[in-house]
Amino acid sequence: MKLGLFNSALNNYTFEETCKILAENGIQMIELGAGGVSYTSHVDPDALLNSDETFTQFENTIKKYGLGVSAIACHGNPLHPNKASREIYD
Repeated sequence: MKLGLFNSALNNYTFEETCKILAENGIQMIELGAGGVSYTSHVDPDALLNSDETFTQFENTIKKYGLGVSAIACHGNPLHPNKASREIYD
């Protein structure tokens, strides 16, 4: 089993700083927030999908710190008590 962390927990740091902190603390996997209610400060899906250079730099940062990607999170709350909020994620 490998220990992982959801990157949104370190949202106030850059992606590079986050990867470094994880590696220095024995974390081996990272779950990447990529939309919905997840912070996207470290992951811009449009940029990663549309720019080979951006994707390569992103991938190299993960590899540089010996991390693996455990998941890409894009979720919301389809049970939100506010109907307008609920419909966004339905």
